[in-house]
Amino acid sequence: VAVVFGAGTYTFSASTTIPANISIKVEQGGKLTPATGTTLTINGQFEAGHYQAFSNATAGLGTVIFGGVLPPQIDPIWWLGPTCYDNATDCAAATQAAVNSIGSTSAAISQRSGGEILISGSMAIGSPILIEQKSTCVVGNGPGNVMATIPPSSSVRWIGVASTHPMFEVKNVLRTSCFKRLRIY
Repeated sequence: VAVVFGAGTYTFSASTTIPANISIKVEQGGKLTPATGTTLTINGQFEAGHYQAFSNATAGLGTVIFGGVLPPQIDPIWWLGPTCYDNATDCAAATQAAVNSIGSTSAAISQRSGGEILISGSMAIGSPILIEQKSTCVVGNGPGNVMATIPPSSSVRWIGVASTHPMFEVKNVLRTSCFKRLRIY
């Protein structure tokens, strides 16, 4: 069964699980909005373009989890919209929400590979991104496959206060996580 969400805001007022037999497509202008304190778990296939697909779904608000089939690439723009790639707006909350959408506590996550977080433009990050999920890769859309040796068209720029905090913190999954086609400065 396929469900298409056209332009408009679709609020989930209670925690909701969409079963694996339902595919979700969010068209441009559509936003799935979990209420504050609730979780929207999508177990079926999910499709959205390079535009905002979720609202009210970052830290301290609602949560979106891909509990079953992961999208081939998960784009932080789904959480913040086009300002995520203006290289000035802090996109840390949207990027962390994208990473967190892979899930880390369900039994299924231990049985599958993690996801790819797509960085498809220049992005500014103002606080560290924590990656705790198995096999999670942060992937740019630029050329090359060796980080920082080939100038890619995707980059992440630190805009946080100068400190000893890392831009990305990878915990307990280093051997199975990766960064590719991405310049970080």
